[in-house]
This record gives sequence, structure tokens and C-alpha cells, in this order.
Amino acid sequence: MVQSRRIYYPALLSIEQCSSEPTAAYKAGLAIGNTLIDLTAGFGVDSYFFSKKVDEVYSCEINSELSSISAHNVRVFNTNNIHCLAEDGIAFLKSTSLKFDTIYIDPARRSNSNKVFRLKDCTPDVTEHLDLFLAKAQRIIIKTAPLLDISAGLSELKNVSEIHIVSVKNECKELLWVIDKDYDGETQIICATINEDIKTFSFPISELKTKIKLSTNEPTGYLYEPDVALLKSGAFNLIAARFGLEKLHQQSQLYCSTEIKPDFLGRIL
Repeated sequence: MVQSRRIYYPALLSIEQCSSEPTAAYKAGLAIGNTLIDLTAGFGVDSYFFSKKVDEVYSCEINSELSSISAHNVRVFNTNNIHCLAEDGIAFLKSTSLKFDTIYIDPARRSNSNKVFRLKDCTPDVTEHLDLFLAKAQRIIIKTAPLLDISAGLSELKNVSEIHIVSVKNECKELLWVIDKDYDGETQIICATINEDIKTFSFPISELKTKIKLSTNEPTGYLYEPDVALLKSGAFNLIAARFGLEKLHQQSQLYCSTEIKPDFLGRIL
């Protein structure tokens, strides 16, 4: 695009921490309603893709230089429904009388130059501000590190309706926690693989307890290697049950079948 020649780029660390275009586009599909606030906008990639889904986006970034870069790029792309605010998103949320349909937050996962993987160790601490989020919006979307343990995250959060495990070309990129106000149902796990197209594999978290009978036959036909998004979910038995595959061994996450299952998320050899 011609406009891309005129955009500004921030320091390398900000580039490393921002979302890729495919994952940002996927996240945009999770937003609801007409208004969204991005509490930790950074370079503004997520805000830009959210602006394609909702009518109005408030893009907060505490780093004034980074916010200025985002504001410049918004003008380059003629995106008129993004309001770039050079201030702390949490502070703005506390002081404003505005309410939003969706809140998005990507807390920083670094502390003294070391990566952290627990929610309470991130900045800002989403567990500390969760009640504020629920008072200000119908839906909260939290992006976390792929290494965050799903059970640990569920123990720190509430009202979690969905957890999206997103991989791009067999590399786990993001965990997306969708929290809906007053939700009290069972959490759904959605594994999403982004390659030439997007495939998903969804199940209620209780199905992680699915049991299967291991085959005693010699492996034949095709070998199935699950995508990392499936492996991250921990649904090792459910994979076999859903796709009609035979699990090679209880301690192995490889499967086989005499048939090709085109909807399988992963490699078929």
C-alpha cells in the first residue's frame, strides 16, 4: 500500500511486543458492540484492526512518544474512528464517565528485563482491576503469553466465557481470555490455527476429561501430528475421539488413521 511508505515505526522492543496482522485481525472478530477501548495500545496494530469492526475505538498508550507515532499512522491511513490518548489506560478508565462495549488489554509481560508468565506479575495487573473492567464494559478481552497455564489463569479470573489459543504456522502466538459480564456458564476452549486459512477446534473445558481406549494394533495409514494450539489445550484424548483417530500411546501425542481427516488441525503424514 502507498500509505505504508509514510508510516512511522517505534523502537524495536515495541515492534517485538505488538501483534501481527493475522492475530490482530482474529482478535477483532471477538469484539462486540460499537465502542471499544484498548488500554495498552502500544504501536496501535490491534486498535487499527478493532476500528474495522466497531464504530469507535479509544486507544490509550502511556508512552507519549509511542502514542504520537500511533496518532500519525492513524492519520496516514485515514482512520477517523480511533481516538489516540497519550495516558495511562487504567487511570483514564477510572476517571471517565464513558462506558464501553468491549475492553481490550495486553499487559506487559516483562519485569526487570525478565519475561513473566503469571497474570499478577504483568503490568498492569488485570486481576487487581477486573471489577473495574466489569463495571465499565460488557466484554473484556485479555491477551496473555502463550506459556501461561490455562488452569492457573482460570484460578485468577472470573466470568471467563472463552479461551482462544491462537497459532500462526504452527507457532503458538497468543492466549486470548474472553470475559463476559454476568457470565456463569462453562468456559469454552477454542483452538485457532492461522495458515493459508483459519481452522478452529472448540470444546467445553469439561471435555478435557474425555477418556479413550488405546488401540493395540500396529499403526497403519496416516500419521497425525497436532498443531501446537491443540497441544496447548491439553485435549489429547479428545483429539482422538473427535477426529476418529487412534492414539499411538498414552504418553505420545501422535495419532494414526487409515483415512485422511481434512479438518484436522496439524500435519498429516
